[in-house]
Amino acid sequence: MTKAIISFLLVLLVGTLHAQHKLSIQINDAHEKGIAHVTLQLSGARELLLSSDAQGRVVFENLPSGTYRLKTSHLAYVKAEKTISLNQDRQLTFSLHPQSLVSESVFVY
Repeated sequence: MTKAIISFLLVLLVGTLHAQHKLSIQINDAHEKGIAHVTLQLSGARELLLSSDAQGRVVFENLPSGTYRLKTSHLAYVKAEKTISLNQDRQLTFSLHPQSLVSESVFVY
């Protein structure tokens, strides 16, 4: 009986170890140039927050299979959201659009 339980746990552990995936994301502007310092929030089986590198790349590693919600945030660009299913390694590209930065007038007396 003990051998059967140990064998079952080992099979479960091996299956869990193999169910880890990588999500690679490229974040570009309208001219397909990478955008640095974009914050990506990943919600789902794991909750992570990363920032894009100088070329607009972000890599989430060791993610279990499941459904995830991705949200982008950058002061100069319109936010984007996407829901994805992850059951293997994936590569995604986000194309962000500039946003107008209009603020109220400030008067100093």
